[in-house]
Formats: sequence, structure tokens, C-alpha cells
Amino acid sequence: MTRSDAVDAKLQEHLRSEVFGLVIGAAFCAIGGFYFFGSLAGADSAVDRILVWSLRIGAAGFIVCAVLASAGQRHAFLLDAAVCGLVGAVLILTAAAWMIEGVWLGQVFILVVSGAMAIGAALRSWRSHVVWRDVLARTAPPPSSDPWEDSTPTASPPEARPRPLHRQPKPDAAKATPPRVAETKPNKTTPPPVIEPEPEPEP
Repeated sequence: MTRSDAVDAKLQEHLRSEVFGLVIGAAFCAIGGFYFFGSLAGADSAVDRILVWSLRIGAAGFIVCAVLASAGQRHAFLLDAAVCGLVGAVLILTAAAWMIEGVWLGQVFILVVSGAMAIGAALRSWRSHVVWRDVLARTAPPPSSDPWEDSTPTASPPEARPRPLHRQPKPDAAKATPPRVAETKPNKTTPPPVIEPEPEPEP
């Protein structure tokens, strides 16, 4: 087993260990959104309606996260962080609004505790997402080991061989071309010499 295979096995084990907690979160949101606060879905207060629909959407989100985690998808951590953060923020803001309206302190306390637990779970899921992302990036195979890359070895260039030294033949004296002598042309401006006849001898 290579190092990347061992890391992938650890990731799968971590994801499977989170499935039960995600199912519990989905059940908690479904009970709160459809049973405890289900009657507030048609309330006049916008805060109550946001609380109810946030819990219902959170229940659906936790179910999706559980499915992704059971399938071994690393993005389940990221989705879980988003769902937990949304539900936790809505619970705490609703508790603050109810406290201002003077609602019973017990319900406010339950919302605050539940919201704090949801935000803590969101932070843990985010840290898990970042840690596994970095670990998988470090253990990823280099680009040269890509199985789709052509592994056919390229032909190496032939070794350089010393060129033989050829002696240049000496030129044949008989076949040597005699040097050309530049011909002198007579100067047209100079008149030809005048030849005087020799005197005849006297008898």
C-alpha cells in the first residue's frame, strides 16, 4: 500500500465516523422545525418564520451531508460547516430577539446552547476540510507519474563519433593550370614608329 492509499483510507474512516453525528443533527433540526416550532411557520413575526424554515432546511442539508460522507466524498465537511454555521447563527439571533421581546428564559437558553453547539460543529468541520485538503495536496502524485502520460521512451541521440581525418591530395604538377599573364594592349594614342629606308650604295 502506497502512502496515498493509506491517506485515502484514513479519510474514508474519518468520513464514516461523521455519518452518525450528521444523522443526529438532521433529526434535531427536523424535530425542532416540524414539531417544537412547527406552529410558528405561519406566525406574523419574521424571526419565528426564519427560525422554522432554517431548521427545516438544516435537516435537509444534514441528510445530504450524511449521504456524501457515507459515499466517501471529502466535500461533506465543507457542506456540513455551511449548514451548521447557518443553523447556529439563526438559533443565536432568534434567542437574542426573543430575549428582547421578553420570551420565557428557558426557551432562550435552549436556543443559545443549541446555537453554540452548531457553531462549534461548523468550526470542526471547516478545520477537517482544510486539513484533509492540505494532506491530499501533499500526497498527490507528481505530474510526471500521470498514468495517462505517454511513457514511451524517446530515442536517445546517437553518440558523437570522431570524424576520420582525410589527407588532402597534393595537386599534380602536370595538371596544374599555368598562371595567366595579363595581355598588354597597344596604346592607341601613341603613333607607330617610322622606319627610314637604308641608302643604296654608289656604283
